[in-house]
Amino acid sequence: MHQRPSSPGSLPGRDTNPPVPDPKPSTQNPVPQHQLGLGQRPPSPPSSCGSDTPLEPTMAEPLNNNGHATAATTTDSPLPKAAYTVHEQPLGTARHIRIVGVGAGASGLNLLRTLRLNLDNYEAVLYEKNADVGGTWLENRYPGCRCDVPSHSYQFSWRQKRDWTNFFSGAEEIGAYLREVCDGEEGMRASVKTGHQVVSAVWGEKEGRWELVVRNLETGEEFGDYATFLVDGTGILK
Repeated sequence: MHQRPSSPGSLPGRDTNPPVPDPKPSTQNPVPQHQLGLGQRPPSPPSSCGSDTPLEPTMAEPLNNNGHATAATTTDSPLPKAAYTVHEQPLGTARHIRIVGVGAGASGLNLLRTLRLNLDNYEAVLYEKNADVGGTWLENRYPGCRCDVPSHSYQFSWRQKRDWTNFFSGAEEIGAYLREVCDGEEGMRASVKTGHQVVSAVWGEKEGRWELVVRNLETGEEFGDYATFLVDGTGILK
């Protein structure tokens, strides 16, 4: 009977590959799955690094209703300040606005009536540097000053005058017509501040409105005002 020769450096009859010892059995008793509570996980097996130091128990992550882990929250750190504010009001709610018109000529008077017909939540004022309304038909009084447009066309469609004295009316008659319109429309005269001049208008980006400086030409006093919308009605014929 022949014997297999041993490898160099080994003794006859000795196994060169000793058996690997079985891993150290777990000292923890497994918990049956049906005994685990909601949101709990089975305990982790002991480390195989050979250390006898017991592992610290770990906190199971909270689970939501779908069984997924949720991110941990803390109330220690303050929440960041919001960059904007959500107003608790219905979408499309009209905000209150302030409209300032410069000049109380024909354009300014028509502006006041148009706003009255189309807006509700607003306030409006006209600043006029002259002592009365009329614009160019108040300032221009040279001989023969008249309009080159027929009088029955040069008037408001909502306030028609049928007794013009001339086909091309003069400045005095047109000015009187504009004063009659201002006094005849309810509340219009109260929205006109005569003898007041807007000397400065600067747009404020932060507040989103016009910052105005107005001068009382009778007293010389200046005061501040603002406008959500600023309408220039100074005209070009002065």
